Parts: sequence; structure tokens; C-alpha cells
Amino acid sequence: MKTVLITGCSTGIGRALSISLHRRGFNVWATARNPDSIADLEPSGIKTAALDVTNSKQVDALVDTVLTTDGRIDMLINNAGYGAMGAIAETPTAEIERQFTTNTFAPITLIQKVIPTMRKQGSGTLVNIGCFYRLADEK
Repeated sequence: MKTVLITGCSTGIGRALSISLHRRGFNVWATARNPDSIADLEPSGIKTAALDVTNSKQVDALVDTVLTTDGRIDMLINNAGYGAMGAIAETPTAEIERQFTTNTFAPITLIQKVIPTMRKQGSGTLVNIGCFYRLADEK
């Protein structure tokens, strides 16, 4: 059974992927910042875990837990995302930094954490789901 780790499973694509892949026989680890938002996935056999992708200590701990529990990670799906909406001239720098940290740097951190295991296994799949944002028109 292949093990897949998916970030951002509270709603939308991440949630749908976790359910769909589990139904297809994958051993799924669904994650979200708020574990209550994914607790309803557990009764079906999907493993859930709290994960703030911007917290490297949480990333390290979760990947270690998956490897200790299941011995492998065959697929990483970086789905967690954050959108700073609004006119760029009016968007606080902290919001832009949060967006880059969540959407760019966090997936890189996760990839760097799972790559050694995938190399050792001789296989693995990395999937990065990105979003496009339209900034509000300036007036």
C-alpha cells in the first residue's frame, strides 16, 4: 500500500484528494492547521494530523511520525495555500510575506524533508498544487 501525505485538507482539493486516494487504496495522511476540520475523515481510515506548513518543527515531527508509523512516503501533495487578496499597493507586507511563506517556502521545506526517504526507497512522487490570484484593480 502506497503512503501519501497531503497538506491543506480542510476543504476543497486537499479534502477531495484525501477521500479519493483513500478509496483507491492509498494509505492517506490528511493534514490541516486545524485538526478539528479534518477529524471527520478518521472514521473512514484516513489518518489525520495537525500541520502548520510554515512551522518547520511541525513539518519535521509529522514526517518523522509518518515514517515511524508507516515506514515510507510514496507521494507528497503540497496543497496548503494562502491568498493575500486586494490591491498590492494596499496589501500589508506581512500578508504578502505570509503568502510567500505558505505557498512557496513551505512546499520547498516539505520536499526537502521527504526527498531523502524517496531517494532511499528508489521512488516517490511530488505534486505541487498552486493557485493563481487576481489582484483587485487599482482605482
